[in-house]
Amino acid sequence: MISSDDTRQRLIQKFWDQTTHNLGTLRNNLACLPQPDNRAAITAMFMAAHTIKGNLGMMQLLDVDLFDLNAPASDLESLMLGLRDQEIEVDNAIIKELESYLDQLESQLTINQELRQQ
Repeated sequence: MISSDDTRQRLIQKFWDQTTHNLGTLRNNLACLPQPDNRAAITAMFMAAHTIKGNLGMMQLLDVDLFDLNAPASDLESLMLGLRDQEIEVDNAIIKELESYLDQLESQLTINQELRQQ
């Protein structure tokens, strides 16, 4: 039988694994954004951002403090929603903004993982 601590630790590890994977999806698709046929990349990026944001909400239910990830994840999801819904057009400023959010998330994820291992 799995204890609740074991289940909690498995869920936390799953969060880290999925978030790392989704950040990779976001990074890998950035190069496709300037291309004319970028709808698949935008859809994949939106889904990755949406999943990160949703998983952060689930972590709060487990009392895992990931507050530093909430703002950039929410902003990233909103930006990707605007791109997905074609309310925002891709340009260099948007790509730089996306890169900034990804940098923030990757940095905070690393910091949180290091704190968790101490």
